[in-house]
Amino acid sequence: MKKLNLCPPVLLTLLALTQSLAAQTVHQFSRITALPDKTISLSLTGSVESIFAQYFDQYVIEASTNLIDWFPLVTLQQTNQPTEILTYHDKAAAQFPQRYYRTLTNQLITPLPQPTGPYAVGTFSRLLTVPWQANRQFMVTFWYPAIAQAGLLPTPYMDRELPESGKIFPRYRDQVLKFLSHSLPNAPIATNQLKYPIVLYSPSGGAHRRDSPDKTEELASQGYIVVGLDHRDTFLSVFPDGTVVSGERIKVNSDNLPIPTLQDRVQDEGLVLDELDRLNGTDPVLGGRLDLDKIGAFGWSLGGAAAAELCRTHLRCRAGANMDGFFLSPEVLQQGVTKPFMILRAGNADPASGTDDRKKVFERLEANAYWVKLTDTAHLSFGEPSLVLDPVVFQQSAGAPPPNQQTSGVRTSQIARANWSRSSTSI
Repeated sequence: MKKLNLCPPVLLTLLALTQSLAAQTVHQFSRITALPDKTISLSLTGSVESIFAQYFDQYVIEASTNLIDWFPLVTLQQTNQPTEILTYHDKAAAQFPQRYYRTLTNQLITPLPQPTGPYAVGTFSRLLTVPWQANRQFMVTFWYPAIAQAGLLPTPYMDRELPESGKIFPRYRDQVLKFLSHSLPNAPIATNQLKYPIVLYSPSGGAHRRDSPDKTEELASQGYIVVGLDHRDTFLSVFPDGTVVSGERIKVNSDNLPIPTLQDRVQDEGLVLDELDRLNGTDPVLGGRLDLDKIGAFGWSLGGAAAAELCRTHLRCRAGANMDGFFLSPEVLQQGVTKPFMILRAGNADPASGTDDRKKVFERLEANAYWVKLTDTAHLSFGEPSLVLDPVVFQQSAGAPPPNQQTSGVRTSQIARANWSRSSTSI
């Protein structure tokens, strides 16, 4: 037998690979226990590579009574640094003479906290075309209350072309490429209600339509149909045929304020409102399910300003929320907003700068007004950076407090989602 001599760098590489593979194990049942009351206790195990330690892993459990027909039982989620065994108590098992279980071995890693509503979340994307604007096209994504189905896995966290471009989370490219969401692709819409209220989402300046998926998924799980937009300033957008389109730079006025881009965004949202009429009549998933009399809007940063301007200018927009964005619009500053509106703030000073108009706008709100200030947070705490980046990296890039003092991305998400879900009842 020929002896293989490996130089030290190769040995180190193989050692690192071996350790990485050894550190991860597939999802599996570690114990299934029949309890005296004929219910079943399920225990599961699994582990991931160390680079995913700060995130979550999803465990999909399906059940059957005949090993032929399977249905989703529950999706469990736990941190990848667990302190206790993951278990589930199947109380319904007592109703059947036999019960079978299976779990996907896949590691379903996500940076997102799990939606808390009663519905599973479905999703699909559409390419909208504007014939009277030289056939301009832009992508939108829908999240909606859905019916989970056996064997249906969550969609990727984002289009892979975005992290591959190196323009978003370049130091976390390998992680982001493996991330999943909680949303199920093209799942049937839930039939619990005849129609569902609608919420439009506008991302931060230059960002993509999925930059706050924890909020959009949460709202869908609570019974809303959410529409996220790739605006003209979205840095990169991927069309259904794989075409990758780069966005335009944010446009500013003579005062160096992004008013022109804000106006473009509100126009985009108006186009989506018109498109909803057509979808409600013909779309195979959403047809007849859109409550066009109950429409709201929210956004992060520049997207929050767009939500306020949409509420000001469109009668169909009945409520809105701005996540840590200046309002920018002179009309909003002068006239306020006559619809119920919520302002979520980072923990910096009021005003944060000379152009910080949030307090002034809040004082001019005429309907139900909400002011929520989250201490020990930064502007980027309200979007995906706080969920993707390591706390130390997040402190350095976002100007956030030190890790032992900052409100974590997961906690910020929980607070923002709870408050937005509460205020959205005004729609």
